[in-house]
Amino acid sequence: MYARKLITILLVAFCALSFVLAAPPPPPATDILVVTSPPANAVYKVGEEITVKVKLPGGKKNILYKANTPIKLTIQKLIPMPNLNKKVGTVHARTLATTGFKFIAKKEYIIDTQVNMPWRVRASFDHKDRSGYSDSRGFKLVKA
Repeated sequence: MYARKLITILLVAFCALSFVLAAPPPPPATDILVVTSPPANAVYKVGEEITVKVKLPGGKKNILYKANTPIKLTIQKLIPMPNLNKKVGTVHARTLATTGFKFIAKKEYIIDTQVNMPWRVRASFDHKDRSGYSDSRGFKLVKA
């Protein structure tokens, strides 16, 4: 008697869970955040400094600039399922837009099975009513 209700509830829960897990990722938020540096096809050696800069469309009227939203920077391979998602820092939007952020390319970032694949820096944010990300163009990271 109760088994039928239990099975129905479990089936509905499973269907809802599979729908959530199968949802596609959101599109890049290039209307409010654009990563301009590192430039496309740049080559960096291990130990070299990489500069990340962004453009906030709308300037001081941009919602990220007004709220000075923290932006998380992650280095990853420029492929759909990267083996490395290493956080390199968190910087407030105003600082990132004006002076940028610098980090050192580390040897641990290099993955032997993906040596020829380009890298990207992903800038992601979580603003009050809007979350999103923007990726840099592909760049190379090589051993010194």
